[in-house]
Amino acid sequence: MDSRLTFPHGVEFKIFRAGRRSLIYDVEGAGLFFAEEPALSLLRLGRTMEKKALMRVLEPRFGRRQIRESLEQMAELRARGFLLERGEVKRLGPSGEGSRLQYLVLLVTSRCNLACRYCFTRERRGEPPDMAPATAKKAVDLLVGRLRRDNTPGGTICFFGGEPLLNFSCIRETASYAREKGKDLSLTLSLVTNGTLLTPSIIAFLKEHAIETRIGIDGPRDVEDSIRPGACGEKAFPMVTRHLPLLISTLGDSLSARATCTTENNNPWEVYRSLKALGFPRVDLGPCLFSPDKDLALREKAHLRTYVKGMVALKREEIKEGAYQGGTSDFFRRVLLRKKRLYACGYGRSTVTVEPSGAIIPCYRFSGMHHFTMGDLWKGFSRGAEKEYGKTVNDLPRCRVCWARYYCGGGCPGDRYDLNGSLEKPVHEFCSYLKQSFSAMLRLFIELPDPVREGLINAMTGPMERRKDHEREEKG
Repeated sequence: MDSRLTFPHGVEFKIFRAGRRSLIYDVEGAGLFFAEEPALSLLRLGRTMEKKALMRVLEPRFGRRQIRESLEQMAELRARGFLLERGEVKRLGPSGEGSRLQYLVLLVTSRCNLACRYCFTRERRGEPPDMAPATAKKAVDLLVGRLRRDNTPGGTICFFGGEPLLNFSCIRETASYAREKGKDLSLTLSLVTNGTLLTPSIIAFLKEHAIETRIGIDGPRDVEDSIRPGACGEKAFPMVTRHLPLLISTLGDSLSARATCTTENNNPWEVYRSLKALGFPRVDLGPCLFSPDKDLALREKAHLRTYVKGMVALKREEIKEGAYQGGTSDFFRRVLLRKKRLYACGYGRSTVTVEPSGAIIPCYRFSGMHHFTMGDLWKGFSRGAEKEYGKTVNDLPRCRVCWARYYCGGGCPGDRYDLNGSLEKPVHEFCSYLKQSFSAMLRLFIELPDPVREGLINAMTGPMERRKDHEREEKG
């Protein structure tokens, strides 16, 4: 046997099967490839056996020629960055998740006119409740200054709450200031709102200042009114949809909907379809894993299986319609582009949140928790504050041995803290959901007819999608 043909030893991988086909997810290589015997046996036994022992076991079964052909194929895969042992390559390609500040969340108010039953911020509202325009402008100065200092071409400012439109005067003044202050930069302005306070004049302002707008809405009328009632018991659905036709026609593709699936609307395909029927050009979905109203959280295994089944049904329909850029495409995009996710998000590094008081925190999930304060807009960051959030998924004891770690990056830090009181301990429900979802999506990928699978691969990895992915990373 040619000594130059390396036998796989200690490679970290996961095998997915559908029918007679086997798909390998290479953990350190952060990618996929199909394999058959004797390559599968070489991989499995190579975890623990050395070369001579492998040959004694496999040669009588497959013969030297077949084994050599498999090793030659593996050599080609290694040349492409696959079949690497843990730590052989730390990361493939740019991550967009470094320490350069690129994403600024402004909590322009802690007040809200809804009483969403799963809201995690209602008991954390600090003082003052509203952000002053001068504070918001100071935060813009911080971001723009960092972007210029680090030669970063673009960044994002997100208006958040509470319900940010309760402090629209601050948004109006700050958006105009940001456009002028960052006119030499590629600044994205965004708004996350429940949509109930939109008016024709506000919609025109969003269009004029190119503010990407995300509406929180959880499905059809009965679902929205039950899960997201008004603060005084009002029905939310009529308020959200009152100006929806004007909003859709005015903002176009810069408008999206975000739905949270709970035990009361745990059918992602139906939720997605209902929101598309309302006219939203883009719909994003996510599971409710933590809620003060515990009856809403998808904590049981049966709940998570139902949610994953619905997401797979949704993805199947998207692929059937050729709508590769739909609500679940981030999964295939990340896997097919071989993105290794060392962090769940950029919290405390590329992303910070500013509270109404001007305090800087790593994420809006920690609003009102003073022990997470990283500094403020007038004194700057506390010494070493930004370094405290530099741990990767490989630094988290329970995550570093998980085969799915480079897809999730360790899970949401806010969920980890709320459910476990720790930033390092993963959330069991999230891990279960993530692995179920990952496995189900890959089995769907295997089952696709070859031409359809090629179409999906080309849509997710073609030049246009690579350019979009690079732009997403530049924004953090």
